[in-house]
Formats: sequence, C-alpha cells, structure tokens
Amino acid sequence: MNFKTTALFKRLVFKTSFSASKFGFTLIELLVAIGVLGILSVISMTSYTKTRAKARDALRKSDLRQIQNALEQYYNDNGTYPPSLSFGSSFGNYMVEVPQDSKDGLTYVYTQLSTDGPGQSYKLYALLENENDPQIIGDFSGEANCSGTTGCNYVVSSSNQDLLLPSPSPSPSPSPSPSPSPSPSPTIQVILNSASYKTCSNVCSSAGGTCLSVGDNVDEGTNGEHQAYYSSCQYNLAATCGTNMSLQNYWCSGKHAKWTYCRCQI
Repeated sequence: MNFKTTALFKRLVFKTSFSASKFGFTLIELLVAIGVLGILSVISMTSYTKTRAKARDALRKSDLRQIQNALEQYYNDNGTYPPSLSFGSSFGNYMVEVPQDSKDGLTYVYTQLSTDGPGQSYKLYALLENENDPQIIGDFSGEANCSGTTGCNYVVSSSNQDLLLPSPSPSPSPSPSPSPSPSPSPTIQVILNSASYKTCSNVCSSAGGTCLSVGDNVDEGTNGEHQAYYSSCQYNLAATCGTNMSLQNYWCSGKHAKWTYCRCQI
C-alpha cells in the first residue's frame, strides 16, 4: 500500500467514526427513551381501562332502562310484576333476551318487593365500575350482591317505590361538652391569738383575701372567749371579723389565753 492509498483509508475511517458519534445513540439515551415509552404506555393503558369501564357502566344503565320498560308492559297486562327474571333468557313477548351484565363475574339483580302487596313493586340492581359515578347510591351488600359478596351500588325501581339509601351503621352522637363549673375561691383558716390586738379582717387582708367569719376554737372553746374586753373579762364573746382580740390582763386572771380561727377567702 503506497502513501496515497494509506492516507485515503485513514480519511474514510475517520469520517465513518465521526458520523456514528454524531448521529448514533448511546446506551443511556436508549434506556431513557425506553423508560419514557413505558410510562406513557402505562398511562395510556390506565386511561383506556377507565374509558372501557365507563362505557360498560353506560350500557348497564341502558340495560336497566330497557328492562324497566318491559316490566311496566308486563304489569299493564297482568296487574303484577313478575316474581323473578332470568337474565340472558327470553322474557315472554316483552323481550327477546333480557340483557345481562357484559363483564364476566358481574350480574344484575331483580327483586320483587312485598311492601306494597305481592308483585306490586320491584327493585333492579347493578354494579357500576366507575366509583366516581355521581349516580352511585351506596353499597347494598347483603340486600343485593352483584358479584359474590360484593354489593350492588346502583338501583332503579318501580314508580311506586321510593329509592332509599342503604342504612349506614349508626354512629353515636357526640355528647355535648358540659360547661365547666366555676372553681370556687379557696378558703383558708388562720389561727389568731386572742391577745394579739388584731382583727380577723386585718389578718385576712394581710394574706390577700377577705374575712368570711370567725370560727370556733374546738380545743379551747368558742371564738374569742376569756379575753379582756373593755375592762372586763368577756366570757364566750361572740367575736366577728372586726372584733379586736384584746390582751389578756388581770380581769381574766386564772384564765388561759385563748385562740380563735379566722376564715379567709383568698
């Protein structure tokens, strides 16, 4: 290989390498693209599933309206509604085939009621898949199951039958909170020496309160007895909040100094 041929070969290799790096995809770019496509696929599938569920719900409502029309024709001819319906089968001259739920595992439910007399009213149930459908009435589990133990949630009825919501479990009404009772002001008792020249009003005021009454000194007798009062020995004095507890002196010689209780409200 001469010099010119070698130079031409190198130019071709460089050009090919440059083109691949310029217009090709790296592994990371491919993984990101695949991830984005996967997310979009999941979103599309979810939206598609919801759309199909809504379409089946619309068909269910249409089926129940058709069955209602046939039931009213039957009532006009017979004066009563049929005791039962066989979905997917013929209904005499009224329907070639009674519609049945289009999804496997789900079924419509027909119930003849006796509240207005035998055969005078009915209810017709279905289970709507779109839980956000505004025409969903409630969960009729136990009353009408549209799939095993799953209750129906949509119902139509004869014109003489009121549609009532399924009875929810009663919840206890909260008891009203009682108004808090006002806390009474605390009352304290202060023992006052009957020879202190003080009144219970003075003592209670010093404690930041007011005098309510002068109480009994259980150990020594009644309040304020045996105290010198106006130059005489007062026995069993009926002291009050304003009574001055005078000093014991010779007018009460031989008598013990007494104490009294001051009842103060703080």
